[in-house]
Amino acid sequence: MSAVLAAVPQQASADAWDLPLWGEWLNGRLDPHWRAGEWDAETNVFTGSVDNPFTAAHVCRVVRCTAKVESFNSYCSACDHHRLKRKEQDRGDFAETHQPGLRHVSKEIGQTRFTLAPLSSTVRTEILYALQQRDQLDVILVPARVRYLTAKLPTGLRSLFDLGPEFSASLDKLRSATLRGLMDQLVRARTEHEGSDPTSGDIWDCHLVGLLAGKGREYRATTGTIDFTGLRQTWLREVAKEYGRQVRPTVLELRFTVQAASIASTGLASRPWGDTPGKLQLADMSTVVDAFRTAINPRTGRPYGDSHCKALLGHWRRFLDRARLLGLMDQVPGTFALSPAFHQIGRTREDSEDELGRAIPEHVIAQLDEYLHLIGTSYERGGWTSGDYAQMYAAYYRIVRDTGRRPEEAARLRRGCVQRVDGKPTLIYDNLKRRRYGRRLPITEATARHIEAWEKTLSGLPVRDLAKEWLFPAPGQNRTRRGHMSAHHFSAKIFRTWVNRIPALLGEELDDQGSPVPLDRSEIIVYGLRHA
Repeated sequence: MSAVLAAVPQQASADAWDLPLWGEWLNGRLDPHWRAGEWDAETNVFTGSVDNPFTAAHVCRVVRCTAKVESFNSYCSACDHHRLKRKEQDRGDFAETHQPGLRHVSKEIGQTRFTLAPLSSTVRTEILYALQQRDQLDVILVPARVRYLTAKLPTGLRSLFDLGPEFSASLDKLRSATLRGLMDQLVRARTEHEGSDPTSGDIWDCHLVGLLAGKGREYRATTGTIDFTGLRQTWLREVAKEYGRQVRPTVLELRFTVQAASIASTGLASRPWGDTPGKLQLADMSTVVDAFRTAINPRTGRPYGDSHCKALLGHWRRFLDRARLLGLMDQVPGTFALSPAFHQIGRTREDSEDELGRAIPEHVIAQLDEYLHLIGTSYERGGWTSGDYAQMYAAYYRIVRDTGRRPEEAARLRRGCVQRVDGKPTLIYDNLKRRRYGRRLPITEATARHIEAWEKTLSGLPVRDLAKEWLFPAPGQNRTRRGHMSAHHFSAKIFRTWVNRIPALLGEELDDQGSPVPLDRSEIIVYGLRHA
């Protein structure tokens, strides 16, 4: 939480500002009809409804039990105690046959209820405002965590901004994350209340700026920064910042735009009039394009591939076009422009050679297959075990490995995607890049069996209604709008953790002693399976 508070202008403590005015300002932005049927404004008590998909409130898995629990398809504490007690005799029908007592049901209602009545009016308003803002982000409200957090707040607390880092350190991981989520919204509100401009500096805090995270991620980014300091020329840096303010692209798009502008800035730094926009000409743009051709990947220290250079140049072209349309480059002559006749980035290699260089070699894939049993996560929730998640991730890996489909296309496969034509298996998928849907791809019998085995397991697992059509449902329940697992989740978390967990990955090269040289694991990426 200390990192969040550090983003607040001036002092974070409520001592440094008008607390009643702050409370009044927040109160004027509350929705008086928020969560009708769950939130009682008169008593300041929240009681979660099992009918609201945005509330972590569910009925106990036992058919005859009416107790409410936090997790979907889980047992209340009393039923779980009885289940564990009779584990040896359990034939797998406990949820259908157990008869719960009447006394324990009333004890469980607190799992989905919290009260803000004991808190000061300002703290109560802060929490309500933050919860309402999180509703707009489709973040599920977990009453048990709010109840635990409010019970731990110091007596007489005037504002959540008075909490120090030691309070957050006293919480467990889940409650600390809840507090951090509330403070994210309050820090943004405080910035707006004080009239501060989070886009005035050269480094923007994403959770203050309020841009969407990226394409397909229809929620405001809450972490990370956008750094404009790589743009050496003052005029270019200011144009890029104003572009971000007016166009309000996604964080991901703006980062690509800034990266492209940084490469252009490097090229302009070598020109005599780079800092004088009114004197820029076509020759200056040619130097900029040369900078794109020779751009170095800071992570690997090697030049970018042709396709990535073209993509970055595309971001630069769109930035120039939109900036001129907005009147942000009126001081720059029209001759400083990209010309198809002079500014093409041609391939220096054949397509097949380029793809071969990006492919994961067969001997490396063989090593990955050998340790496929290590893939997975310790995450368990909603009736899914870590073994269920491991089987899902292994099935996803095999599909990308065997079919060469793009990772996102594999993530969007639907149940029943394997069909048989004349007895031979065919995969039904959507070609997202070319917008060709319902495509058919012949696959091997082994691949089909793996998909069907996972689908059979999936049919016996609890899945939210939103995710029932997908072969790979999104793990967890953080965002109700996301039905299927994202390729980014697999590549950035599951795949990377798995590759790093493998004891040894060896290449074909030998060292001076004749032993195989270990591979650079950072170069083993999911997309490399597509070209293998």
